[in-house]
Amino acid sequence: MGTSWEYFKRYEIKPDEDYGDDIIHYIDNDSLNITYSTSSQLASIIEHFGIQLPVYDVYEPPKSKILNLVDPLMVARAASKGIELLESEINPFVKSLGSSNDLEHLFSPNDIDEYHTAESLNERISSYLKKMVTLSISGHYFVRSND
Repeated sequence: MGTSWEYFKRYEIKPDEDYGDDIIHYIDNDSLNITYSTSSQLASIIEHFGIQLPVYDVYEPPKSKILNLVDPLMVARAASKGIELLESEINPFVKSLGSSNDLEHLFSPNDIDEYHTAESLNERISSYLKKMVTLSISGHYFVRSND
């Protein structure tokens, strides 16, 4: 089980033929299909550097029909800083999700086991951050799924 982060260059909000109501249509898009824990870890490291990616459900677009998106270059900068942090520290301290002062290890003791070392988790998160940098530099926006 997991979740996805959508990345896209454009979007429109319009009625869906099958669903009937307005939904978000991402254009020039794809998604990062990731586990819930990886999603949380990615969000933590991005938020540690001041970027909070929006969360949207495609079936519940805002009534204004305007998505509140983060500039791709800001995402690229935060992801680059995250890569630097992961290259300098194994399981670094980052701001707790939703807190501006509390710090916690990026990976909890539950994340680390006989199959997943802190080093391998660092590499996994770093690989997603590198992908985010590449996509953001090419103009893609990111949103987190609401699932």
